[in-house]
Amino acid sequence: MFFPKKLLGLKHETPTYSLKKIGLIIVLAGFLVGLEMTSLTVLISDVEIMKYLGDPSPIIQGTLVAANIVGGLFGCVLYTLLLNRYGRVELFQLGCIIWFSGCFISSAVIDVWVLILSRFMRGLTVGMYSVLLSSYTIELFPQSKRNVVLALTQLANSCGMLVMYYASMASLLVPPGSSFRIVFAIECVPGVVLYIISIWLPESPSWLVKQSQFGRGQFIQNEIAVRYNEKRDLQNRLPILHKVELCEMYCEESDQGSFRSIFRRPQLPFTLFGVLLQLVIQCSGINFLLYYVNFFMEMIGLDGSTKFLSGAIPFWIMFLLSSVPVCFINKVNKRFVIVCGVVVLGSIMVTVSVLMRVYGHEASLPGMFWVVENFKIGAVILGLCFLFIGTFALSLSSMVWIYTNEVLPPRGKSKNLAFCMCSGWCCNFVITLLAPTLIEQLKWAVFLLFGCTSFVLALVIAFGAPRHDHIRQEEEKKEESKDTSPTESNTEPIQMTEWV
Repeated sequence: MFFPKKLLGLKHETPTYSLKKIGLIIVLAGFLVGLEMTSLTVLISDVEIMKYLGDPSPIIQGTLVAANIVGGLFGCVLYTLLLNRYGRVELFQLGCIIWFSGCFISSAVIDVWVLILSRFMRGLTVGMYSVLLSSYTIELFPQSKRNVVLALTQLANSCGMLVMYYASMASLLVPPGSSFRIVFAIECVPGVVLYIISIWLPESPSWLVKQSQFGRGQFIQNEIAVRYNEKRDLQNRLPILHKVELCEMYCEESDQGSFRSIFRRPQLPFTLFGVLLQLVIQCSGINFLLYYVNFFMEMIGLDGSTKFLSGAIPFWIMFLLSSVPVCFINKVNKRFVIVCGVVVLGSIMVTVSVLMRVYGHEASLPGMFWVVENFKIGAVILGLCFLFIGTFALSLSSMVWIYTNEVLPPRGKSKNLAFCMCSGWCCNFVITLLAPTLIEQLKWAVFLLFGCTSFVLALVIAFGAPRHDHIRQEEEKKEESKDTSPTESNTEPIQMTEWV
């Protein structure tokens, strides 16, 4: 494990087998990822800080914002290279170590390129966790609970974005040379907490079985089942499994095959559809809007403290409305919700572009390229942007992440999911890198571009989705077979000394 137990006086701490406690640790990791998403939202729009960093050009600003996105892309690749060699808990800890390093470099930054490097390093952790959190949740939690955990993780992500936005605003009260150092030092705190409590995470039984550690995998699987079954009726219990049953359950989901297998039939249609789902999030314009929210506030005439306070509203909306899908995530047709959400988002983007074109004009102030001086129209545009954020939180925020996991076939799911996430990170990088240039060149037409792209993607999702009913049926049969005789007498107890 990537944890110096001896230095901290720790020896053989027993992992927790309570799914509630495990879920809380996963949610904390989601909070950590959210912190990085808004760490530059306020700082990059502050004139004094930009002067301190040497007045970087639009392309360098885009590189600064996109650095953690490139890190996210490489983080996904790093995850695929390590997933068979290191356990899930070790990857959690490795991500924390990389996060520490990035925060330390950010706090000691001397110029914009060092800041870009530090954001790239933290992006590695974000990219690893974007796949790891999903894989670990699926491998430990029963079907009825995993979607709720993933939705709560997305909620924690939104909470992290909100907390970091306000931390960035507060940092503006100190001199520019110290403001961003304080922000990045704050980011280190939850990473330290996650690193310490990760020693109480149990290893994934799925990974252990694939490493031929059947005894340890059986022990963890059954300990989790015993804890879970304590307050469950007979119909909702997890099974107590023999080694043979455990092997049959997980070996068919092996990740040992090459990457080429996900580009061959029958997996190819699901791979392409998973990639499409990730592109939907990026091409909707959500990250474009959140990263550069304060630029848009200036375009509609807001400035000073009003601009920053109004810029916090989208993150409040994301945080509050991201909690709603938790209540109905298992009761709706996810593809229908996604398609409806994308259509609404595209309509809002097109409407905003029309209003900005009709009522706006070229700006004469430095750093601004388009402005809407009509206060009422500006308020309408601002309201539409808030509606966009709310619609995204209700429809795409956690729904796409969960639906991608449902669509992908069990065999090689970790590699397939990592590739889909890589595609999303690539698209996110291109959009974020070009965002300042797009704002400068296209101005109001940027919103029109996102709107039209959303309509096209909505049609493809609605009519081009591959049939995956057989995958759901296999999972349902697996759950039903496990619930037929869930008694603790189905297996002999395993002593801890067998595998410690």
